[in-house]
Amino acid sequence: MRKLIWIAAIWAAIQCWVGRYAMLDDALIHLRYAAILHDRHRISFDGIHPNYGTSSLLYVAILALLRALTHSALLPKAVSLLAYAGLLTLVYRIARINRLAIALFFVLVSPFAIRWLTDGMETGLVGLLAVAFAMLLFRSAPPLALAAIALLLALLRVDLTLLVAFAVLVFIDRRDWLRAIALCAGSGFGLLFIRVAMGHLLPDTAIAKEGVPFTAVLATTVHEFAATGSFGLGLLLLWALSAAAAARADRRLAWIVNLPFPVLVFMAAAKGQQMNGIRYVIAALLFSIAWNMLLAGASFQPRPVLLSVFLCALALCWIVEFPIVLRIDRGRSQTFLDMRSAHLDRLHGPGIAADVGFIGYFSQAPICDMNGLINGREAALLPYRQRSQACFAANPSFMFLTQLQLGTIDEIANIDTHTDWFDCGSVVFTNVNSTDRHWLLVRRADYPTGCPSHL
Repeated sequence: MRKLIWIAAIWAAIQCWVGRYAMLDDALIHLRYAAILHDRHRISFDGIHPNYGTSSLLYVAILALLRALTHSALLPKAVSLLAYAGLLTLVYRIARINRLAIALFFVLVSPFAIRWLTDGMETGLVGLLAVAFAMLLFRSAPPLALAAIALLLALLRVDLTLLVAFAVLVFIDRRDWLRAIALCAGSGFGLLFIRVAMGHLLPDTAIAKEGVPFTAVLATTVHEFAATGSFGLGLLLLWALSAAAAARADRRLAWIVNLPFPVLVFMAAAKGQQMNGIRYVIAALLFSIAWNMLLAGASFQPRPVLLSVFLCALALCWIVEFPIVLRIDRGRSQTFLDMRSAHLDRLHGPGIAADVGFIGYFSQAPICDMNGLINGREAALLPYRQRSQACFAANPSFMFLTQLQLGTIDEIANIDTHTDWFDCGSVVFTNVNSTDRHWLLVRRADYPTGCPSHL
């Protein structure tokens, strides 16, 4: 089985190399925040107005520290790759205790898993800390270590305090009051720091994505799992199997450690929070799966035949999934390379965009975000149409929008893109079932000599 793991690791390394330029647009939002933090020592997208438009303060801080070593736009990609390698290493260590973790290792090297865990966002780091947290809890780590990781989880993503809450219940069940208090102290200090530093616990990104009907959130969650193929469905299957194995060892404890995932989904649905991707639930699932496997230990070992059948089923799924992910990675890589070489720094702004990562980082121009992620709390609270009206009222000198978004602006302001704007080309944001073409338009009055840059 060790040879199979090495083969899987090589397979993962090849996929990572093929997609080495593929990054999510939001990754460069974090990198722009990191650049401002490094240069001007504040959390801000434009360097002037402080705002909480990042989903992870800790990730921004890590990127800001590493800016001292490199200014490469691929920095978020490198960090997510390192976190992903660390996650696989921890899962391999668990596999020495419970062979079921071998199945988890193979799920984590599936094409869609690599796409989500190495896209330049903090998702790989979230998975790494979630599994590390489960291992520390299982081993009843010293209170100081537990307080430290609880602090890191809170700073990484506010919603990860949910994992800490259930860990506290575990230690209360064990009557281990010191460790329960340590977890509360670490998490509480992290939340207090966020509240004092940013003025709010929830980031503006979360506020801007609220207002979705309860059933729509549930339906979207189901769709996101199905859309990630063997990664999402494999995690669900391993969660169910590992929970059953853990229940045989300690039924009451198994109930506690397997509640984070359903509670997280229910809370998101009750709040009307958009679930744009499986990244929002990965931490809860990996935490529970890792804990379950450690709790079951050697008392539950899947038969080699069943494990082989599972791995063969995964391999068959990969035959279907790999071409899809390869197409996405090639498309996103080309978008990154095109925008990096397009001399977008010649755009002086202000600009309008709804996907502000690439255009914001490579232009460094002030951007008005139609999605309300990076322009402050007031913008995040506005409905989409009112935000769009406010953005166009700011008299933008360029727009980076899809045809649908241009239609919204046209409906609001009755613009004439043929006479008032230069068409400076377009790039495609490749997704699983769609290709969103984004057009760069510059106002003729602001650029009388034509396009300052071309996509």
